[in-house]
Amino acid sequence: MSLSTLAGLQRCEQRATTGCCSSSGQPHTSSHRHTHASRHSHILQKSISRSTHDPHRLVRLTATQKPVSNTDAEDVALVESMIEFLKEDLTHLFDDQGIDTSKYDETVMFEDPITKYDSIQGYVNNIRFLKTVFNPQFILRDIRRTAPYEITTRWTMTMKPTFVDLLGPLGKLWSPDLVFTGTSVMGINPQTGRFNKHVDTWDAVDQQGYFSIEAFVHMLSQVMDVRGIPRELETPDYQVLVKQRDYEVREYSSIMVCETDNSSPTASFTAFGSLAGYIFGKNKESMKMDMTTPVFSNTEKMQFYIPNTIEKAPEPEDGSPVSLATIPKQIFAVSRFGGIASDADGKRRAAMLERILERDGLNPEKDKYILARYNDPGTLPPFRRNEVLVPLKNYTLPCV
Repeated sequence: MSLSTLAGLQRCEQRATTGCCSSSGQPHTSSHRHTHASRHSHILQKSISRSTHDPHRLVRLTATQKPVSNTDAEDVALVESMIEFLKEDLTHLFDDQGIDTSKYDETVMFEDPITKYDSIQGYVNNIRFLKTVFNPQFILRDIRRTAPYEITTRWTMTMKPTFVDLLGPLGKLWSPDLVFTGTSVMGINPQTGRFNKHVDTWDAVDQQGYFSIEAFVHMLSQVMDVRGIPRELETPDYQVLVKQRDYEVREYSSIMVCETDNSSPTASFTAFGSLAGYIFGKNKESMKMDMTTPVFSNTEKMQFYIPNTIEKAPEPEDGSPVSLATIPKQIFAVSRFGGIASDADGKRRAAMLERILERDGLNPEKDKYILARYNDPGTLPPFRRNEVLVPLKNYTLPCV
């Protein structure tokens, strides 16, 4: 990471105290500033530590740079045109069209924590490999100019193995979803007007730069994760905004649920039976719906997600303990764990996650957690996937 990038991050920290954009693109008011200033300061400190992995490259990249000048119209126009190019080109990163290689120098430095190439062809070959082994999806979250000849992007990339369907019964036990979030620093050669540098950092690791053992372990842990979701069951839609070492920040779409009381220590079994009865036809229309996952619960309620294909859910029978509710679009911090999850486990792990979030400068809603259990009781404990979801107040994506 160049010194000019560091300056951009410092400007980003300053914007955090004056009102960064929220995940919906709206500026925050002064009541939100202290929390976000703390979190962006934490991110800045991590970014400073990441820049030390190659001090010689740091000096080399900054030797010819000059301060940003509003009067240098041609330079600004070049960078802005490259920003518009990337907004379009990155939508083709993993499709049949592919990226436009004419916008890159023949000799160009590509680097992330586990791969490194010195040519555009090496980068293209890496993309081709990922498309063969995985079904990768790339989402551009943010893009902006961070130095005279430098653009920084923030992104999410998810990858599902393409060969799971060929594994037969094993594919039901092992079907990992790999998720990476981070930033890319794109350097522009002022002589050619093309990219000559592309350096990625990952949010989940501190050891950046090629070759990062920490990053390799992070990737391998996702590949080897057998705590799966039943592939035949529908799940709520969400997007991963940031993936950290200990948790993910997810934005969930609004969903419809059926729910019932779960406040007593012995209520879980009765609550599950009541909700299953509703889903399987004990409602005013005798409508049978497909089972979904996960089962949501806390110390107050248990909830089943109603399939997205149901436009209007049937009313519960008269006298039924089941009711209908809508969970609005919301941002959660989510931590995953395996084994047999009790309500007490959910409460304990939620408290642990809340402490981690506060350490990172985030603002969790205390005692509002949700325990999500994805598997049926017949699934062996090592293969069970459980999660605790903690709502976040006034969350904003980190600035690039």
